[in-house]
Amino acid sequence: MGLGSLAPFLYSMILWGAVDEHTEAFATALVMFLVRAGLVSGGLGTVGKEDQSELTRWLGLFTPLASLDVYALIRAAIAGSRRPGVSTV
Repeated sequence: MGLGSLAPFLYSMILWGAVDEHTEAFATALVMFLVRAGLVSGGLGTVGKEDQSELTRWLGLFTPLASLDVYALIRAAIAGSRRPGVSTV
């Protein structure tokens, strides 16, 4: 889950210099990557704790990660064809 966020982050940062008029979309990509990195790091740091149930561990990691994807999907749908660059980014 954490490694899957590296490529979109790198592409967004490379494109930011070329398409500087969509700052909000690129800033959102940066923040989402940092949140994902924090969640995955925290999940990996607590994976060995015996007092956590598997359900708690998965819900604590999967729910925030999935909510970031849902947020990005909603933002792209709202942008739609009105601003194709924003929905693509």
